[in-house]
Amino acid sequence: MSRDTERTLTVRELGDATQCSAHTIRYYDDEGLIPLVGRNAAGHRRFHPEHASWIRLLKRLRASGMSIDRMRAYAGLAARGDETVEDRKAILKDHRDDIRRRIEELNRCLVIVDAKIDLYEGRITDPGVIRTLVAET
Repeated sequence: MSRDTERTLTVRELGDATQCSAHTIRYYDDEGLIPLVGRNAAGHRRFHPEHASWIRLLKRLRASGMSIDRMRAYAGLAARGDETVEDRKAILKDHRDDIRRRIEELNRCLVIVDAKIDLYEGRITDPGVIRTLVAET
């Protein structure tokens, strides 16, 4: 089926398909993050079924801490096609490095939180252990 004749989705239908709020979908569209969004005669946004996988990717990028500016750059490159694969890959590799750094930081935080729980539950009896952990992390 050609893109011109396939069924399109409303914002609400796309939201239901992606567990994404209509507000977020409109925001992503307004920010230029969703390529090839059509409009019906009344001016309402119309999305193609393949937009669902794109929205899911955007949700993951955002949830993992990618900025809207970086997402916009990635979306702009993706809209230009295969000639931008290396640039897109570079953005994703940088983002992966950022995620790994945040995971390391969260793991350091988790050690302290676990130690505080152990203190409260009596598995650690010396509060100085917590001070040492905080100073080391």
